[in-house]
Amino acid sequence: FVEDVARANILALKSGVTDETFNVASQIETSLEELCHALLKVMESDLRPKYLPLPRERKAVEVGRRLADTAKAKEMIGFKATVSLDEGLKRLVNWLDGLDVGLH
Repeated sequence: FVEDVARANILALKSGVTDETFNVASQIETSLEELCHALLKVMESDLRPKYLPLPRERKAVEVGRRLADTAKAKEMIGFKATVSLDEGLKRLVNWLDGLDVGLH
């Protein structure tokens, strides 16, 4: 969530650490399917995902799983994500609703 990313940047600035790269993430693995269902739930939508085969050219480069290791960020700058996926999605949807972009 953007607030976690901003906080990580502030922690890094204040830490005095230089020339390091950090993963900024929740440390919770979420599949695209889980993300889709979480977003639909937050939007109170009755839509269902449509599953299509992955194009051949994508199969060669597709990474099956992704999970960022944030241990270094925690150790060196004290970063730990505080906004859950569900809370972040709720805030995003509420913000977009306020922009009147026609989500519903």
